Amino acid sequence: MVKIAILGAGVMGSALTVPLAANNHEINLWGTELDTDIIEEIQKTGLHPRLNLKIPKNVETFSVEQLDLALKDRQIIVLGISSEAVKIITKRLAPYLKKDVIIVTVAKGLEMDPTGKILTMPEVIENELPVEYRGKIPISVQPYQSD
Repeated sequence: MVKIAILGAGVMGSALTVPLAANNHEINLWGTELDTDIIEEIQKTGLHPRLNLKIPKNVETFSVEQLDLALKDRQIIVLGISSEAVKIITKRLAPYLKKDVIIVTVAKGLEMDPTGKILTMPEVIENELPVEYRGKIPISVQPYQSD
C-alpha cells in the first residue's frame, strides 16, 4: 500500500482516486479554494457533485486549510490541478515536503519563465521547490495516451 496525496478535488484529481483506491492505496484528497463546495459535498454524501461519482470509502478528504494534514506521511504527491495552478500549489506544499517523496503532475501545458525560456510542468515544479530539494525529489509527468 502506498500513501498518496492528490491535490485538487476537481474532475481530474477526484477521478484519479478511483483506480488508486481500487488498488488499495491510502488516498488523501485535498481541495483548493475552488474545490470547497466539492469537498463539502463529498464529506456529506460521498458523491462528487460534478462527476456524479461515488468517491471510494478509503479516500479521506481535506479542505483547503488542511494541506499539512493531507500531506502528512505521504509517499507520493499527485498534482491533479490545472497548469495555471501548478506554481501556486507547489509553493504551498513546499514547507511540508520530505526528500523521500515523489511528485507526479497530470497537468498539461507549458509556461514561459522571465527570461523567455519555455518550461514543462516538471520544470515549473522544480523551480518552485526550496533550493535544498531541487534535483533531489523525483518529479514525474503522466504522459497523454490516446486510444
